[in-house]
Amino acid sequence: MEGANLEWTQMLKADLSGAKLRGSKLNSANLVGAHLYHTQLEGARIDEADLTNADLTMAQLMGADLSEARLCGAKLCRANLEDVRLDSAILVDRNSIGPHLADVNWGNANLAVVKWSLIKILGDEHEVRKWKRGRDIDRLYAQESAVRANRQLALVLQSQGLNEEAMRFAYRAQVLQRRIFWFQIFRQKAKLKHRIQALGSWLFSLFLFLLAGYGYKLWQSFLAYLLVIGSFALLYLRLDLNLAWYEALVTNGARFRMSQ
Repeated sequence: MEGANLEWTQMLKADLSGAKLRGSKLNSANLVGAHLYHTQLEGARIDEADLTNADLTMAQLMGADLSEARLCGAKLCRANLEDVRLDSAILVDRNSIGPHLADVNWGNANLAVVKWSLIKILGDEHEVRKWKRGRDIDRLYAQESAVRANRQLALVLQSQGLNEEAMRFAYRAQVLQRRIFWFQIFRQKAKLKHRIQALGSWLFSLFLFLLAGYGYKLWQSFLAYLLVIGSFALLYLRLDLNLAWYEALVTNGARFRMSQ
Protein backbone atom coordinates (compact mmCIF):
# COMPACT_ATOMS: atom_id res chain seq x y z
CA MET A 1 0.00 0.00 0.00
CA GLU A 2 2.97 2.31 -0.48
CA GLY A 3 1.94 5.70 -1.83
CA ALA A 4 -1.76 4.86 -1.49
CA ASN A 5 -4.29 7.67 -1.25
CA LEU A 6 -6.37 7.01 1.88
CA GLU A 7 -7.44 10.55 2.68
CA TRP A 8 -10.64 10.88 4.74
CA THR A 9 -11.05 7.09 4.93
CA GLN A 10 -12.91 5.47 7.84
CA MET A 11 -10.64 2.82 9.38
CA LEU A 12 -11.99 2.65 12.90
CA LYS A 13 -10.16 -0.16 14.78
CA ALA A 14 -8.67 -1.39 11.51
CA ASP A 15 -5.78 -3.87 11.78
CA LEU A 16 -2.90 -2.57 9.67
CA SER A 17 -0.14 -4.21 11.71
CA GLY A 18 3.02 -4.62 9.67
CA ALA A 19 1.51 -2.91 6.61
CA LYS A 20 3.81 -1.03 4.23
CA LEU A 21 2.37 2.47 3.93
CA ARG A 22 5.48 4.46 3.06
CA GLY A 23 4.63 7.79 1.45
CA SER A 24 0.90 7.13 1.71
CA LYS A 25 -1.74 9.81 2.27
CA LEU A 26 -3.69 9.26 5.46
CA ASN A 27 -4.48 12.88 6.22
CA SER A 28 -7.85 13.40 7.93
CA ALA A 29 -8.35 9.63 8.13
CA ASN A 30 -10.29 8.11 11.03
CA LEU A 31 -7.85 5.68 12.67
CA VAL A 32 -9.39 5.64 16.14
CA GLY A 33 -8.30 2.46 17.93
CA ALA A 34 -6.47 1.21 14.83
CA HIS A 35 -3.75 -1.42 15.16
CA LEU A 36 -0.62 -0.05 13.50
CA TYR A 37 1.91 -2.25 15.27
CA HIS A 38 5.25 -2.22 13.41
CA THR A 39 3.60 -0.47 10.47
CA GLN A 40 5.95 1.23 8.00
CA LEU A 41 4.80 4.83 7.66
CA GLU A 42 7.99 6.57 6.56
CA GLY A 43 7.21 9.89 4.90
CA ALA A 44 3.46 9.34 5.18
CA ARG A 45 1.03 12.24 5.41
CA ILE A 46 -1.03 11.68 8.55
CA ASP A 47 -1.82 15.31 9.29
CA GLU A 48 -5.22 16.01 10.88
CA ALA A 49 -5.82 12.25 11.23
CA ASP A 50 -7.57 10.91 14.31
CA LEU A 51 -5.27 8.37 15.97
CA THR A 52 -7.01 8.35 19.35
CA ASN A 53 -6.14 5.13 21.23
CA ALA A 54 -4.32 3.80 18.18
CA ASP A 55 -1.55 1.25 18.73
CA LEU A 56 1.59 2.57 17.02
CA THR A 57 4.02 0.38 18.96
CA MET A 58 7.28 0.01 17.01
CA ALA A 59 5.79 1.92 14.07
CA GLN A 60 8.28 3.43 11.64
CA LEU A 61 7.28 7.08 11.28
CA MET A 62 10.53 8.65 10.06
CA GLY A 63 9.77 11.90 8.26
CA ALA A 64 6.00 11.45 8.63
CA ASP A 65 3.72 14.47 8.93
CA LEU A 66 1.57 14.30 12.07
CA SER A 67 0.66 17.98 12.12
CA GLU A 68 -2.65 18.59 13.92
CA ALA A 69 -3.13 14.84 14.32
CA ARG A 70 -4.98 13.56 17.39
CA LEU A 71 -2.79 11.22 19.41
CA CYS A 72 -4.83 11.06 22.63
CA GLY A 73 -4.17 7.74 24.33
CA ALA A 74 -2.08 6.50 21.42
CA LYS A 75 0.63 3.93 22.12
CA LEU A 76 3.92 5.11 20.63
CA CYS A 77 6.19 2.81 22.65
CA ARG A 78 9.41 1.99 20.77
CA ALA A 79 8.17 3.91 17.73
CA ASN A 80 10.70 5.69 15.50
CA LEU A 81 9.79 9.38 15.24
CA GLU A 82 12.97 10.60 13.60
CA ASP A 83 12.28 13.93 11.81
CA VAL A 84 8.52 13.58 12.33
CA ARG A 85 6.41 16.75 12.19
CA LEU A 86 4.22 17.38 15.23
CA ASP A 87 3.06 20.95 14.62
CA SER A 88 -0.08 21.58 16.69
CA ALA A 89 -0.55 17.85 17.29
CA ILE A 90 -3.08 17.06 20.04
CA LEU A 91 -1.56 14.74 22.62
CA VAL A 92 -3.99 15.00 25.55
CA ASP A 93 -7.52 13.83 26.21
CA ARG A 94 -10.18 15.60 28.30
CA ASN A 95 -8.51 14.28 31.47
CA SER A 96 -5.11 15.76 30.51
CA ILE A 97 -3.62 12.28 29.99
CA GLY A 98 -0.97 12.03 27.29
CA PRO A 99 0.06 9.16 24.99
CA HIS A 100 2.31 6.21 25.85
CA LEU A 101 5.89 7.26 25.14
CA ALA A 102 8.21 4.64 26.65
CA ASP A 103 11.35 4.00 24.58
CA VAL A 104 10.36 6.34 21.74
CA ASN A 105 13.16 7.31 19.36
CA TRP A 106 12.60 11.06 18.93
CA GLY A 107 15.71 11.68 16.84
CA ASN A 108 15.70 15.26 15.56
CA ALA A 109 11.95 15.76 15.90
CA ASN A 110 11.08 19.29 17.02
CA LEU A 111 9.21 18.95 20.33
CA ALA A 112 8.91 22.69 20.91
CA VAL A 113 5.78 22.78 18.72
CA VAL A 114 3.86 20.56 21.16
CA LYS A 115 2.01 21.98 24.19
CA TRP A 116 3.52 19.71 26.83
CA SER A 117 2.12 21.90 29.60
CA LEU A 118 -1.34 20.46 28.91
CA ILE A 119 -0.23 16.95 29.86
CA LYS A 120 -0.83 16.10 33.50
CA ILE A 121 0.48 12.53 33.30
CA LEU A 122 1.64 10.29 30.45
CA GLY A 123 -0.42 7.35 29.30
CA ASP A 124 2.30 5.04 30.60
CA GLU A 125 1.64 6.25 34.15
CA HIS A 126 -2.12 6.02 33.68
CA GLU A 127 -1.63 2.42 32.52
CA VAL A 128 -0.13 1.52 35.90
CA ARG A 129 -3.53 1.95 37.54
CA LYS A 130 -4.98 -0.81 35.35
CA TRP A 131 -2.54 -3.33 36.82
CA LYS A 132 -3.34 -2.78 40.50
CA ARG A 133 -4.77 -6.29 40.76
CA GLY A 134 -2.66 -7.95 38.11
CA ARG A 135 0.38 -10.18 38.46
CA ASP A 136 3.35 -8.69 40.27
CA ILE A 137 5.59 -9.03 37.23
CA ASP A 138 3.08 -7.16 35.03
CA ARG A 139 2.60 -4.43 37.62
CA LEU A 140 6.34 -3.96 38.03
CA TYR A 141 6.89 -3.82 34.25
CA ALA A 142 4.15 -1.19 33.87
CA GLN A 143 5.66 0.92 36.66
CA GLU A 144 9.18 0.69 35.23
CA SER A 145 7.90 1.64 31.77
CA ALA A 146 6.21 4.71 33.25
CA VAL A 147 9.45 5.77 34.95
CA ARG A 148 11.42 5.32 31.71
CA ALA A 149 8.86 7.24 29.67
CA ASN A 150 9.02 10.27 31.96
CA ARG A 151 12.83 10.23 32.25
CA GLN A 152 13.41 9.79 28.54
CA LEU A 153 10.99 12.57 27.65
CA ALA A 154 12.60 14.85 30.24
CA LEU A 155 16.05 14.29 28.72
CA VAL A 156 14.83 15.00 25.18
CA LEU A 157 12.96 18.14 26.24
CA GLN A 158 16.00 19.40 28.14
CA SER A 159 18.25 18.82 25.12
CA GLN A 160 15.93 21.10 23.13
CA GLY A 161 15.99 23.85 25.76
CA LEU A 162 12.53 23.12 27.19
CA ASN A 163 13.84 23.04 30.75
CA GLU A 164 10.63 23.86 32.62
CA GLU A 165 8.70 21.05 30.93
CA ALA A 166 11.66 18.70 31.35
CA MET A 167 11.75 19.35 35.11
CA ARG A 168 8.09 18.45 35.44
CA PHE A 169 8.47 15.05 33.79
CA ALA A 170 11.74 14.36 35.63
CA TYR A 171 9.90 15.02 38.89
CA ARG A 172 7.13 12.60 37.91
CA ALA A 173 9.77 9.94 37.22
CA GLN A 174 11.16 10.34 40.74
CA VAL A 175 7.70 10.06 42.28
CA LEU A 176 6.98 6.89 40.31
CA GLN A 177 10.36 5.43 41.25
CA ARG A 178 9.49 5.89 44.93
CA ARG A 179 6.27 3.98 44.35
CA ILE A 180 8.28 1.14 42.82
CA PHE A 181 10.38 0.92 45.97
CA TRP A 182 7.19 0.75 48.05
CA PHE A 183 5.79 -1.96 45.78
CA GLN A 184 9.00 -4.01 46.09
CA ILE A 185 8.77 -3.94 49.91
CA PHE A 186 5.49 -5.89 49.84
CA ARG A 187 6.03 -7.83 46.63
CA GLN A 188 5.05 -11.46 46.91
CA LYS A 189 7.85 -14.04 47.14
CA ALA A 190 10.47 -11.29 47.54
CA LYS A 191 13.45 -12.20 49.72
CA LEU A 192 13.93 -10.43 53.05
CA LYS A 193 17.22 -8.95 51.82
CA HIS A 194 15.49 -7.35 48.83
CA ARG A 195 12.66 -6.04 51.01
CA ILE A 196 15.14 -4.35 53.36
CA GLN A 197 17.02 -2.81 50.42
CA ALA A 198 13.74 -1.54 48.96
CA LEU A 199 12.75 -0.09 52.34
CA GLY A 200 16.06 1.79 52.61
CA SER A 201 15.69 3.15 49.07
CA TRP A 202 12.09 4.19 49.77
CA LEU A 203 13.02 6.01 52.98
CA PHE A 204 15.88 7.86 51.28
CA SER A 205 13.63 8.78 48.34
CA LEU A 206 10.95 10.01 50.75
CA PHE A 207 13.54 12.11 52.59
CA LEU A 208 14.64 13.77 49.32
CA PHE A 209 11.00 14.38 48.43
CA LEU A 210 10.19 16.04 51.74
CA LEU A 211 13.43 18.02 51.84
CA ALA A 212 13.38 19.60 48.39
CA GLY A 213 10.96 17.75 46.13
CA TYR A 214 13.90 15.89 44.54
CA GLY A 215 15.52 19.24 43.81
CA TYR A 216 12.59 20.48 41.72
CA LYS A 217 10.66 22.17 44.55
CA LEU A 218 13.21 24.23 46.45
CA TRP A 219 10.50 26.01 48.43
CA GLN A 220 10.20 22.78 50.43
CA SER A 221 13.81 23.26 51.58
CA PHE A 222 12.87 26.70 52.89
CA LEU A 223 9.92 25.21 54.78
CA ALA A 224 12.17 22.49 56.19
CA TYR A 225 14.62 25.17 57.37
CA LEU A 226 11.82 27.09 59.09
CA LEU A 227 10.54 23.89 60.69
CA VAL A 228 13.97 23.06 62.15
CA ILE A 229 14.54 26.60 63.42
CA GLY A 230 11.03 26.81 64.88
CA SER A 231 11.29 23.40 66.58
CA PHE A 232 14.54 24.26 68.34
CA ALA A 233 13.22 27.72 69.25
CA LEU A 234 10.32 26.04 71.07
CA LEU A 235 12.81 23.77 72.82
CA TYR A 236 14.84 26.80 73.99
CA LEU A 237 11.66 28.41 75.31
CA ARG A 238 10.87 25.34 77.37
CA LEU A 239 14.43 25.13 78.75
CA ASP A 240 14.74 28.84 79.53
CA LEU A 241 11.48 30.48 80.54
CA ASN A 242 13.19 33.90 80.75
CA LEU A 243 13.70 34.03 76.97
CA ALA A 244 11.18 35.81 74.78
CA TRP A 245 10.03 33.90 71.68
CA TYR A 246 11.99 36.16 69.31
CA GLU A 247 15.14 35.81 71.45
CA ALA A 248 14.88 32.03 71.27
CA LEU A 249 14.40 32.24 67.53
CA VAL A 250 17.44 34.48 67.01
CA THR A 251 19.61 32.40 69.35
CA ASN A 252 18.72 29.16 67.62
CA GLY A 253 19.17 30.67 64.15
CA ALA A 254 22.65 31.93 65.05
CA ARG A 255 23.73 28.56 66.44
CA PHE A 256 22.32 26.79 63.39
CA ARG A 257 24.34 29.00 61.03
CA MET A 258 27.49 28.46 63.11
CA SER A 259 27.00 24.69 62.84
CA GLN A 260 26.88 25.07 59.07
